[in-house]
Amino acid sequence: MLSFLLIYFVYKYFRDLARKYKVKKVWKYSLTGVVSYFGFQFLFIFAWAIIALVIDPNYDFENDRSMNSGVGFLALLFSMLMLYLLHKYLEKRLKHQQITSSVNEIDEIGLNFNNE
Repeated sequence: MLSFLLIYFVYKYFRDLARKYKVKKVWKYSLTGVVSYFGFQFLFIFAWAIIALVIDPNYDFENDRSMNSGVGFLALLFSMLMLYLLHKYLEKRLKHQQITSSVNEIDEIGLNFNNE
């Protein structure tokens, strides 16, 4: 149940970012946030499993209870950190695009587009 709540807030966080900078397709940013949330968790658990196999080649994943509790919590924290960094990157990129577009609009003031 907690994961549904987290997914909603990730969706809202990225949707608000897109609305703040007046992006036309807000759903792309929302979908990026939600897919990234699951992708970062999968990436962390995959890396954890690789490390566990390198350390102990006979590691038994079926009887390990830490994969269900501790590693899942660490994956959640890792995904939240990576989502924050992704959000800051997208915010910086959108801010730069907004500044660039406003400078181009200022340069076009006074130009005659009718070729008269």
